Amino acid sequence: MPPAFASPGLQLRLFVDQVMVALQIQLLQAQADAQRPSAKGVLPPWQLQRARDMLVAGVQGGISVAEVAAHCGLSRGYFCQAFKRSTGCTPHRWLQDVRVTQAKALLLGTMPIIEIASRCGFADQSHLTRVFGRVVGMPPARWRALNK
Repeated sequence: MPPAFASPGLQLRLFVDQVMVALQIQLLQAQADAQRPSAKGVLPPWQLQRARDMLVAGVQGGISVAEVAAHCGLSRGYFCQAFKRSTGCTPHRWLQDVRVTQAKALLLGTMPIIEIASRCGFADQSHLTRVFGRVVGMPPARWRALNK
């Protein structure tokens, strides 16, 4: 008879050890899968959230797409493609949409448009007007007038 069957306490310890090893393997595989880009070329949720957080934090233009990609452990090109597959738009376009949303909120107040442009990370008022017009379909002054 094998020694493991001769002692019931040893059987229990061996069983618990095997279960613990199996659990550790499962946890390590889940962690590796969460950190690996999926086969479909989309960003896993943790990378997408990290990228969005970094882009929003750098809304004033303080961070480049290459820096965001590096923080996600990806090349710039792969990151841009995976971000687009994940969100439906490029990182640049996504950030412009965030800036326009911020501008809309500020336009509801009395702040001058030139200051809104600066606060939302646009180069100047004309840059805000061009992007806002393309995204919303009208210039910020007109949008403000219609939404007061």
